[in-house]
Amino acid sequence: MKHIKFIALFVAVFSFCTVASAQDEAEKFNSVYVSYSPSWLTPGGGSATFGNSVTIGWNQAYNLGTDPLFLEFGAALQYAKFNGKWNEVNAPFFYGVKMPVSFMCRLEGNSNFKFAPFVGVDLLANLRNEYKNASGSMTNADMRDLSASVHGGFRCYFTRLFCGASYEYYWTKQLPSGGHMTLLNLTFGFTF
Repeated sequence: MKHIKFIALFVAVFSFCTVASAQDEAEKFNSVYVSYSPSWLTPGGGSATFGNSVTIGWNQAYNLGTDPLFLEFGAALQYAKFNGKWNEVNAPFFYGVKMPVSFMCRLEGNSNFKFAPFVGVDLLANLRNEYKNASGSMTNADMRDLSASVHGGFRCYFTRLFCGASYEYYWTKQLPSGGHMTLLNLTFGFTF
């Protein structure tokens, strides 16, 4: 029930934040997106475990006064599930809230096309993490923490629609011996 309340609160805040702005898009714009991400979870000194991640989010970009530079920030819900075994148990799944901040350079191709490379950082607050132990029962892992990442990538804007790809590298305390998580994000969305 607590998780349903959290998701309802996220949807309410998301809806409030996505109200269309009357300002010119050259100064500020919003976007909503969904990302599919092949993911790799690598414990310190261990081999990588493959998984999949899905993210749904919102971003808002502000022009930094020098066209075409923008500062972009947002919020997203992220879910990841990993396959196979690590640390003698079945690999975990988790979901959390992600807060990206990026610097973006939106280059104009023509009136209907823009190319936008970006770099930035993320904070990921893990809300729920579980794995199956050797007997097969679900166990709450001690993995509720903040993870930090760096990311870089690009987006192609076609009028209001966009698609893009990016790479994320997370430093995480989710694994007993430390480690990292890498994601290759394939993103689709629209701006308003």
